[in-house]
Amino acid sequence: MKENLFVAAIFTNAALRYVCKDIVAHVKRSRIQAKLDTTLKTAVPTRWNSVLIMLQSVLNNAADLKKLADEFSDKKLQRSLLDINLELLKQIVDVLQQFDMATQMLSTDGTPSLHLVYPTKCS
Repeated sequence: MKENLFVAAIFTNAALRYVCKDIVAHVKRSRIQAKLDTTLKTAVPTRWNSVLIMLQSVLNNAADLKKLADEFSDKKLQRSLLDINLELLKQIVDVLQQFDMATQMLSTDGTPSLHLVYPTKCS
């Protein structure tokens, strides 16, 4: 039973990520991007933690996106925004922020960081 819930959670999170990716791509192609206070960020496969940055940008702009989708009568954006569970998105961002902190802590150039691996894994 727990395995089924875990698999369902993975598919839900993947679906949410793809919806956010579609929203970012659509908004960047439209004139809506210029109306936002902060720009939406695109996830890049070669850049670590870029999915977190993309999800944060959608979460931070969700209210403005809804308002602008209505203002521009953008049906595609309105439908996509309805597919987002903001509470789930916030929870995913919170989890991914822990990985981002660990990545930043372990990504040092001038000092050794191998001794930090075990404490990072355990906390």
